[in-house]
This record gives sequence, structure tokens and C-alpha cells, in this order.
Amino acid sequence: QSGILAANDTSAAVGYAPLSPTERMVLGTEHYLNSSGFKELFPASGTDVKVMGYRTGKNLSLTIAM
Repeated sequence: QSGILAANDTSAAVGYAPLSPTERMVLGTEHYLNSSGFKELFPASGTDVKVMGYRTGKNLSLTIAM
């Protein structure tokens, strides 16, 4: 063992109201990926969906675990 603790999942939690544009995008993406329309097109996608957003200036990066 190297002594470094690792995780096999990506998750973070931060709270603030109202939702920021980044948070709205992350939530909207999760809702779309779990929608019945998406599941009809991609039935193997499953329901365990995690979306993490990271914004720097005008750039938004999304990490999706599905």
C-alpha cells in the first residue's frame, strides 16, 4: 500500500440558495439523463447518474458518472 487513500466515486457537496447557473445546468443535465426519453434511447444507461460541474470563467466542464 502506498498510504494514499483513494475513492472509486466522484462526489462533492456544496449548498447555497438560489441555485447558480452552474448548479442549474448540473441539475438539468441529471434530470435529462434520467428522463424517460433518454432511457428509451439508451436503456442500458441505468439510473445511477452523478453529474459534477466545474466552472472557470465562461467555461463549464461536466463530469458524468453513469
